[in-house]
Amino acid sequence: VFQVQYFTFLTASSAASIPLSKITCEKKLGVTAETASFSIPLGASFNMNGTALHLGATSVFLAQVFGASLGIFDYIQIIILAMILTLGIAGIPGASLVAMPMILSAIGVPIEYVAVYVGIDRFLDMARSSLNVMGDVLTATIVDKTSGDLNKEIYNSSENIDVFAVQTSFANFYLPKVVSLDF
Repeated sequence: VFQVQYFTFLTASSAASIPLSKITCEKKLGVTAETASFSIPLGASFNMNGTALHLGATSVFLAQVFGASLGIFDYIQIIILAMILTLGIAGIPGASLVAMPMILSAIGVPIEYVAVYVGIDRFLDMARSSLNVMGDVLTATIVDKTSGDLNKEIYNSSENIDVFAVQTSFANFYLPKVVSLDF
C-alpha cells in the first residue's frame, strides 16, 4: 500500500493512481476484481474527503487573514459548499484552486486572497490526494471484508509483490507497442 501512497503523493493525482490502486487492492489486499473495478474509479471521482477538509480549513484561514468575522451561518455555508464542490472537482493537481474562489465569495472574502496560498497549494495537494486515494483503497477493502469476498490468504500474506512491475506488464500488454513504459 505504501507504493500507492508514494505514487499518489508524487503525482498529486487520484486519477493517475487508479490503475495502481486497483492492482494493489487485488494483488496485495485480496480485494476482488469486481469490487476494485467499481469502487476505485468511483472513489477517485467522488471521495474527495481531503479536498473537502482543505477547502474548509483554507477558507477559514483566508477569512481570518482578511479580518472577516465568521458566524455560525458562515461555517455551515463553508461545510455545505465544500461538500458540494468536491463532487465536481477533477482528480488532477490544482483542481481545488477552481473551487476556492466560490467559497471565498460566498463568505464575503475577496477572491484575490487565493493568491496567498497558491504557492504552497502543490504541497498540500500532494498530501490530500494521498488521503483521498487511501480512502478509496480502504473502502474497497472494507466492502469486500463485510461482504465476505475478501481473499484472506492474500490479505494476510507476507509476500512482497512489486505492483509497479505488475502495472508495467499490464500496461505493456494492453497498450500499443509504440508506447514504452519501462520504469
